[in-house]
Amino acid sequence: MIIPNNDFLAENKSEYEEYNKLTPYKKKCLSATNYWRVMNGMKEIKVPAEDVNYYKYFNKSCYEKYNKKMKYAKSI
Repeated sequence: MIIPNNDFLAENKSEYEEYNKLTPYKKKCLSATNYWRVMNGMKEIKVPAEDVNYYKYFNKSCYEKYNKKMKYAKSI
């Protein structure tokens, strides 16, 4: 009997544990969720590269906008 080596799966699961708990609908909305998490200084939910829907719609400009927002807040 051959026992498969699934050690690499355990690593992957822990890295995307929060993502794996999401419902299909929440995964579909994750690009907007992570955008607003970044804009409010919260930690992003890590998304695997296989989720092409997320990477198609996620607006990376939020990082720049957040940095500008923080610079402005510090200047006040």
